[in-house]
Amino acid sequence: MKVEALKYEVKRYIAVFQKEEDCLVGEIVLNDPQLNMLQKIFNEPETNPMYDCWDINSREAKLLQKYNILEEELDFSKYEYFLYADRIN
Repeated sequence: MKVEALKYEVKRYIAVFQKEEDCLVGEIVLNDPQLNMLQKIFNEPETNPMYDCWDINSREAKLLQKYNILEEELDFSKYEYFLYADRIN
C-alpha cells in the first residue's frame, strides 16, 4: 500500500521560555520560512515536514538570522527557544 504524506498549511514560530521558571514568555514570528531552508538549518531530511518541535541553539539562531528568517537577537543566558509549527487549515 502506498502512503502519501498529508500537506498542511502551517504557521512556524519560535516559542520563548524563561529558563528559571520554565514558563512561556512569548512567541517570535518568523519571516516566511521555507521548509527546505529549515530542513537544511536543522539537518533534517527532505522527507520530514517538520511538524514537531525543535530546540534552537546558537548555531541554528545564527543560520536563521543569516537567511533573514529571524530578525531578533536571542538571549540564551535567560531564555530557551524552540521552533514550532501549528496547523492553520
